[in-house]
Amino acid sequence: MVGGAKAESRRDHGPEVVWCPRYYDDVEWQKVVDTANWQTRLGPEGTLVGFYKQVPCPRCTHDMVVHQLVGYSEAFIPERTITAACDCNETHEGRPKGDQGCGYRTEIREAKET
Repeated sequence: MVGGAKAESRRDHGPEVVWCPRYYDDVEWQKVVDTANWQTRLGPEGTLVGFYKQVPCPRCTHDMVVHQLVGYSEAFIPERTITAACDCNETHEGRPKGDQGCGYRTEIREAKET
């Protein structure tokens, strides 16, 4: 069984993983994405328009980017979350045409205004 567990682990992580439809329940995946640093996105006149974080997907290892736009009345409300999802453009068997990523997603804390 130990050999089987190792084989299962390789199928669940790495660049060859199959698409998993909108999977939310991986706490370790959530922790890695949530704790990655936010970067600021500035508009053409130097005004803050949003934030982003670019990290390797903890599941498929491909680059993924999470975006957060700055809104008007809802920006920077404490304890708000946004959905972060792997959005890589690499091939994942079983992924529907027109979709992106390996299927993993989670809720993460919004960026804090700095």
